[in-house]
Amino acid sequence: MKINLSKQQYATLLKLLQYGYWVEDSGSLEGASQETFELEQYLLSLAGEFESDQVIHNAEHELYELNEENAKKLQESIAAYEEMVFWDKLAYYMAQKDIKESLKGIESLEEVTQQLIEKEKFYHDHFAEHGAAFLKLQK
Repeated sequence: MKINLSKQQYATLLKLLQYGYWVEDSGSLEGASQETFELEQYLLSLAGEFESDQVIHNAEHELYELNEENAKKLQESIAAYEEMVFWDKLAYYMAQKDIKESLKGIESLEEVTQQLIEKEKFYHDHFAEHGAAFLKLQK
């Protein structure tokens, strides 16, 4: 099978490839699979055919990799995503904790869901305004 891509589609594919590789690599103790690594290297090696300057060949390690500028953009995007996920998860877990402590008077799933949504919104708003300034662990 052959897939024809434009230069722009190839650039987008590289970006998506790197996001996927990052997720697989960071989501497992073993890192990315050999199969994923080989596919990444194959697709990066095609940069010349697409006249892409996004990829360099690291002769010392015999690897293809994103150039410094594109690697930096990727890391900035990933950092922004991680920041968003952190606050979102924290708000969810805090709301869930609060709801568990007050389940006794709740009679329906809809009521639980509504309270969870309201608590999450409270924490999202609080964290947006104050960050971690008022977070404190207690025994």
